[in-house]
Amino acid sequence: MNLSGATSTGAPRSASSVLPWVLFVLALIFGSLVRLQDLDSRPMHTDEAVHGIKLGELLDSGTFIYDPVEYHGPTLAFSTATLAKLSGKTAITEIGDGLLRLVPALYGIALIAMLPLFQLGRWPTVWAAAFTAVSPMLTYYSRYFIMEMLFAFFLALAIAAGARYWQTKKPSWILLAGAAIGLTHATKETVIIHLGAAGLSLGILWLCAKRPPLPWKHLALGALATALTSALLFSSFGTHPQGIWDSIDTYRHYLTRSGGEGHEQPFLHYAQLLGWSTRSGITFSEGAILTLALIGGVTAKTSLTRFLSLYTLFSFLVYSTLSYKTPWTILATYHGAIILAGCGAAWLLSHRYKAIITAVLALTLWNLATQSTRINGRLAADPRNPWVYSHTTTNFQRLVQRLDDLRPLSEKPLSVQIALPEYGWPLPWTLRNHPTTGYQVTMPEGIKADVFITNSSDPISGHTIDGPYGLRPGVFIYAHIRESLWHTLLEQRSNSRDLPIQ
Repeated sequence: MNLSGATSTGAPRSASSVLPWVLFVLALIFGSLVRLQDLDSRPMHTDEAVHGIKLGELLDSGTFIYDPVEYHGPTLAFSTATLAKLSGKTAITEIGDGLLRLVPALYGIALIAMLPLFQLGRWPTVWAAAFTAVSPMLTYYSRYFIMEMLFAFFLALAIAAGARYWQTKKPSWILLAGAAIGLTHATKETVIIHLGAAGLSLGILWLCAKRPPLPWKHLALGALATALTSALLFSSFGTHPQGIWDSIDTYRHYLTRSGGEGHEQPFLHYAQLLGWSTRSGITFSEGAILTLALIGGVTAKTSLTRFLSLYTLFSFLVYSTLSYKTPWTILATYHGAIILAGCGAAWLLSHRYKAIITAVLALTLWNLATQSTRINGRLAADPRNPWVYSHTTTNFQRLVQRLDDLRPLSEKPLSVQIALPEYGWPLPWTLRNHPTTGYQVTMPEGIKADVFITNSSDPISGHTIDGPYGLRPGVFIYAHIRESLWHTLLEQRSNSRDLPIQ
């Protein structure tokens, strides 16, 4: 796509040729601002905290040990470790929530910036960039320290590079596509769904177009790039070869997880989340993007847009069929729909009633941007937000503040014992700077501590109960504070101008 507006004869740019470039840059700027503001403004989700601790293990040992049962692939950890080292931080105790979330935010911005690589045409690219920039789902998970934005970016890069190879037959493009597939595989195991959907879509297009077979040498180059890229990352650049086998063996475990494991949802769950979601009187909808994507798919004229139509449909059907559903899992597939929505918007504007359609599309962008601002602001951890899934409550921050208030009052390093199911995540991340913290699943016997944090309000001898604090919606925990320490805190507050203890 030529966004510059320059002609092959060197003629001066016209206003109509410069306008798409200007609008694309504006979409990129807006998308960047939404993704980068106040990255540490909400409490860490359990999954974010787990990945943060995994990052700490990589920084400490220099090796990523892939677990074929949990936690996903190494690209998130390696990307974050690289950014941390560039920032001069070499230990997990030096890294804050904002730096962690900066990585998916940058990939979310890159997802907008790389759209010209698809060569969709000027206006389809501009509209796809605008929808990517303001989509509530994409903006929310661009600020979430999980794999989804990396996964979506690498998939998009693989598709765009593959399309360029389809057009040019240049080996460099299939090498890039292969490397991108390898990065996608090293990000998340669900790549197999996308590879299956892509293979089926290509097969259908190939049969319909009756194209000759691709050169096997080029296919071998792409496969080699995929294998080498994936193997390098899963083996932690050769220091952990077992990771290569584990990246294959993992599918034995994931077959059992597809049944749900407590995350079961009906077939239409994703369609309802994206189309129309009302919770406690607050409505969210990205139905306009879905409608435009349908138009873009039906009116597809090029091999790429036809491929995107089939690929997005097939992968969406697979994810909808699987019982296991978390809201972010559909993100990479939804990005395909957003690209098609850009094509659909451009198609509508190429026909009659341009002024009316432009006004409707502008209102749609305004509505989506307003939703994005709301869900990334005051509703960032609110259960009414459709993209919030068992998130840590904002009330949890009060417990963290209470421990910070107690530490300088203790004669020795404050000892804290956590006795909670699954160790009360995200507490292991939140308290990572405090080595005098222990973790158990049940209340220990005979252990002394300045503070016990449990899910029980039953009294503990010599301790004053403080709470409840919300860990997640409907999950409450309590701090049992040593009586002498509690009285010291009360006395300090009574002698100061601070607000009373709440």
